[in-house]
Amino acid sequence: MKKIVYLIAFMAFAFVSCETNEMPNETPIESNLNTNADLIIHIVKKLENPYSVTNMRKAQMKLQQEGLMRTDVNIQATHLYVRFLPKDSADFETLMNDTSLELFSYPLDCELTAGEKYIDSTLLGNQFTWLYTRVPVDFVSPVSNYEILEDLYLPTETTGSQQARQAMKSINTDNWKLLERKSLELTGNALQTTTQPSGMQKARWWPQVTINVFDDLVGKFIPVEGVTVLARWWFNWESGITNSQGIAKISGSFGGKVNYHIKWDADYWSIRDGAFEQAYSNNPSQSGNWVANIDGGKSKAYAHVHRACWTMFYGDNLGASDQSKNDRFILENRQKISVYDNQGTGINYGANWFVFSQISIHMKEDDGTLRTSEDVYATTIHELAHSFHIMDMDVDLASYAFVGKLIYESWASAVDWAVTSKEYGRLKGYSYNYSDNKQSKWGLLKTDYSKIYYGDKAYSPVFIDLMDNLNQVEFSSSLYEYPNDNVTGFTLSELSGILRKTFTLNGLKTNVKALRTDETTLSNIDKLFETYEKVK
Repeated sequence: MKKIVYLIAFMAFAFVSCETNEMPNETPIESNLNTNADLIIHIVKKLENPYSVTNMRKAQMKLQQEGLMRTDVNIQATHLYVRFLPKDSADFETLMNDTSLELFSYPLDCELTAGEKYIDSTLLGNQFTWLYTRVPVDFVSPVSNYEILEDLYLPTETTGSQQARQAMKSINTDNWKLLERKSLELTGNALQTTTQPSGMQKARWWPQVTINVFDDLVGKFIPVEGVTVLARWWFNWESGITNSQGIAKISGSFGGKVNYHIKWDADYWSIRDGAFEQAYSNNPSQSGNWVANIDGGKSKAYAHVHRACWTMFYGDNLGASDQSKNDRFILENRQKISVYDNQGTGINYGANWFVFSQISIHMKEDDGTLRTSEDVYATTIHELAHSFHIMDMDVDLASYAFVGKLIYESWASAVDWAVTSKEYGRLKGYSYNYSDNKQSKWGLLKTDYSKIYYGDKAYSPVFIDLMDNLNQVEFSSSLYEYPNDNVTGFTLSELSGILRKTFTLNGLKTNVKALRTDETTLSNIDKLFETYEKVK
């Protein structure tokens, strides 16, 4: 069905281009989200709705008085402008999982500023905020806190009720254009059009968005792939998804200014602002393409979390998971990732069926400083590695509960080390080793094998040792013993294949040895595990 829609859109684009397809503003408009002032979405002013049934009837009456419309169109509601207020997390997830709804966290009949979060002053202290959208006139709400704000007349909008389809048949294109233009004029929302030298007005145009995020380690803006972007004009919206250059071509055309809106989710994951709210980045209405350069606020963290999700689900994750099984994470099993603007580490709560987020990502270190782009990316990779590990077990979480902490944390550490090293090697253009691999920090205290040089002993480099060329025995001292690592050549893909049946360190050793046959490698594996087997 999507292919048919794209084909129709392409044909419409080609037809209009034969006339003119110049942008209302041919210079792309850049905007930076980089200060605290950018975070809150403010209402500039409330607008009068030109698509309400009441105003459309007024427009028809005016056109008839002016002698511009002689037919009498039966203007009845085809859609409804509505809002929902989830009473609890179950309501919220019900709405989020309804693929027929495109929800906005701010009113659709207002002029807004750029930002990430709209705060309704009437709901201060409330866990949830109103969610706004357009629905068919015969819509039945899945939640109880539901309000109809206005009846709408949208005879060109094909989604929805029988009334909408009948309305499309009862009005021809010319009459609809007259009616829409007059209602926009009467409500103070007239489109600003210009005329070409030929005397023709500029045609409808297809918006385009470029999404970049600043990366602290690379030192420049980099494109963000796979981001869903919406272009909205009142109660009509079209979407696009950014390609590897960060460019999204919106699937439909518009006649004037559009409001751009980034929704940080995809088929298999949803990024949240805090515990529950969907993460958004909003741009005010403009008549031109949008170049969004993100270098601050939560949007920067959203973008780097999204990059990690894209790598794990669609990109080169080095075989850390079987991407042909991605559908395990569809709808209610989507990975919900909460981003918090406070101190803390990454957390995976280990469940795919709760309404709460499975993963938490904190933007700040314990000392209050912001985490670097690389760390946000790597932490997200680490937590997603846990999620894939859980889903790869025979009985999901029930089996995973019997996996030793040293196994599951060491595995996730190996995934974030390998995938992050590869990604930043690609971005920097040379071989790069993600520094947080703990190999120089993970040495057993010889006088107390329950302690290591630094950190938590469960986050060991045992899986990394099986892959890399570094022998950290060189870090050994009179106080600390490091593993004698002469093992190399294993891959994430190989090791992920044995996770399902690996619960203990001894089980890991047995399963790894089963992957090789030559005596030298088998002997080196035994030596490598000698130090790890002393862990208490």
